[in-house]
Amino acid sequence: MCFFYDNLDYIDKCAEFHAREINRVIPFCDYEETKQDLMLYVWRCRDQYRTKRASTHTFISALIKTKRRRIINSFRHKRTLQTVPLNYA
Repeated sequence: MCFFYDNLDYIDKCAEFHAREINRVIPFCDYEETKQDLMLYVWRCRDQYRTKRASTHTFISALIKTKRRRIINSFRHKRTLQTVPLNYA
């Protein structure tokens, strides 16, 4: 399927933008690694694309936004778990 390669420029630009957004929320997060993770997520989900449901750009944007949300929520959840004191009596 040429889906990924035909849209590689768009995927790259979306991944760049959202990797910067993630880096803004999580400053110590590696930008390049995050960008690669976003692109890899699109690669893994490429078989889920259905032409009747959405355009390729809409599908790619939705995937990357979903992955961005998951990364940020995971970070916030881990940070909350680390800061909540456990009182054992």
